[in-house]
Amino acid sequence: MEKKYQIFISSTYEDLKEERKKVEDTILSMYQFPIGMEMFSAADEKQWEIIKETIDSSDYYILIIGHRYGSVIKEGEYAGISYTQKEFRYALEKKIPVLAFFIDNSVSITPEKMEQDINKKKKLEKFKDEVKTGRLVEWWENKYDLANKVTNALNKQISRKDRPGWIRTQSLETDNLQRKIVELNKTVEELDENKEELQKKILKLNKKRQQLIRINRKVKVRILLRIGSVVILLVFFLSGGLPLIMHDKDNWQMDENIEMYDDNAHADERVQASKGNAGENENTELQINTTQKDVNTKEIQVLEENREIIDWEWEYEGITDNWRRFLINTPSELGIDVSAYQKTIDWEKVRADGIDFAVIRVGYRGYEYGNISLDSKFKENMDGAIANDIKVGVYFYSQATNQDEMDEEINELLKSIEGYNIDYPVVIELVCEKGYRTYEVFTIEEYIDLINYFCTKIKQSGYTPMIYGSMEWFQQFPADAFGGYYKWVYSSDSTPDEIDNCVIWQYTNNAVGVDGIDDGIKVSINLSVYDGEND
Repeated sequence: MEKKYQIFISSTYEDLKEERKKVEDTILSMYQFPIGMEMFSAADEKQWEIIKETIDSSDYYILIIGHRYGSVIKEGEYAGISYTQKEFRYALEKKIPVLAFFIDNSVSITPEKMEQDINKKKKLEKFKDEVKTGRLVEWWENKYDLANKVTNALNKQISRKDRPGWIRTQSLETDNLQRKIVELNKTVEELDENKEELQKKILKLNKKRQQLIRINRKVKVRILLRIGSVVILLVFFLSGGLPLIMHDKDNWQMDENIEMYDDNAHADERVQASKGNAGENENTELQINTTQKDVNTKEIQVLEENREIIDWEWEYEGITDNWRRFLINTPSELGIDVSAYQKTIDWEKVRADGIDFAVIRVGYRGYEYGNISLDSKFKENMDGAIANDIKVGVYFYSQATNQDEMDEEINELLKSIEGYNIDYPVVIELVCEKGYRTYEVFTIEEYIDLINYFCTKIKQSGYTPMIYGSMEWFQQFPADAFGGYYKWVYSSDSTPDEIDNCVIWQYTNNAVGVDGIDDGIKVSINLSVYDGEND
């Protein structure tokens, strides 16, 4: 009779959510039963009894270890160790076969997934030594690599057939009940997916509606202002004695947001010609009406062509759920941003796969001690991209806390890009979160000033500056915080319609399957409407 096995999955939770989910899905695809106890608190003794019973009834115990040790038990028999280590020791006590998987130390990890407490770091290393004693462990680099190694290890263990497992009942009623449970679970999953899709569509429609309202208001206000400017000019002309203020048309502004375009200047010339035409009032009145009509028509065209709001409405390129997207109503380019994390890249294959541009990391300042490091793959990536006609921009991951440190970063950046033809902007990402050396160093005004200082220096050096951040990061600042500088926005849940001067949208940071980049290695994908330097 065919056996099914129950597999208990143990790890820290917040830093390994994606990895746990991938392993659970893999075990289900093997028609085995994964058990994850993240819904219980091991600190609660009643819940710990349930966890013990669950481990007792499991056939195999999978331990996944990242870079966090987890919460420590404060009292009792297991005081001083983490709940994950507590589960591990109990599995050993019950003689449950343990399959252990450690994250490879070469993998690039974001700070929030790293253990910050020095004592806990030491405990984590001791825990690893304890796990490695008496057994082989495997090292993984990403969730796909982890899933493959879990599959292979489980298949080897299951082939021994030395675990009790679960025998399928021959009862027709039970079989039907199990099938119904599976069908109901699938239905629930489909409903959840449909719900998320509907929520996204509703959010997109609401944003589209708000966007149209803003455009309509801008058109109305600017047309009224433009008509008002023409009326004022005519009053000057018809008064007969008031001289025009002689300014160059490119410098004269009725409002800081209203420029006198060439079309309007031509209209003014026609009005002047009519005034000097033997003083015939009927001809003057005809010219007034014609001028006003021309102004209305041209103003609407100018606003439509130069409006600040980008239409980010998009569709998938090819099959649904492909990582490729394109903008429906706006010309755009598809790009990636890369660093040493993507290892050696075959840029010829990347270009053949339809990538138009790449933003390449120059270097970074450490978030803990503040040492500056240059990206080990920067020159290789720049040379490879340019040789294959891929447009390039660059970025620097900053942890500067003052202008002196920012100058150090700018100098390193400018030295690194000297001699290269940079098609895209030079970008700063200045992260200020809990656990970083920049945390609670700035007031909000100082934070804004330091970022603008970078942009000013880069612009003075002859490059186009840009600021990178998530949608939520930009929304914490006043709307006019960064002047007219370009923005590069990460948002996986919605389009960046609300962020002024956003010209690059990073819509996913975990795509895999880009030709030329090793299978299983994540890369961020971007859509760009960047078309040159902004003034």
